[in-house]
Amino acid sequence: MKYWRINTDSAARDDDKTCDIWYKERMAFAGDFAEAKRGHDKIFEKFSPGDGLFMHHSLLGVVGFGVVRDEWDGVTYKGEKRKLYKKEDFEYRIAVDWAAEFDCRDKPLPIHGVLPYLGTYSVVDPTKWNVKWLIEELRRRASVPQ
Repeated sequence: MKYWRINTDSAARDDDKTCDIWYKERMAFAGDFAEAKRGHDKIFEKFSPGDGLFMHHSLLGVVGFGVVRDEWDGVTYKGEKRKLYKKEDFEYRIAVDWAAEFDCRDKPLPIHGVLPYLGTYSVVDPTKWNVKWLIEELRRRASVPQ
């Protein structure tokens, strides 16, 4: 199992929080404008079933954890077939089991010092980042009543 940090692209929508759509659809998403087609889908080629994903929502922090369900199918969605991206021309997605036991959208964990945070995604090397602690901290936060 590999671990990754992936950003929900909070600026992609003005109406709904992108992390909410990721949980609802049980997927991770990426999108591109026409001039950059196939620029942001490369991450999905790196994922394997069973890989762990930390969901990072910009300005909030780490809001969840899930496991990749399938190999990426390589499909590019356009027009009405897009589920998340409305401004970008192309959308890519991969199935992820976003576990409710790690759902911290209401109690995000600040990302600084916890995970690498620059760019669309990062490899999370467990020899450099305390993955076990992070998973337990997300579980603890998700279980605390509001």
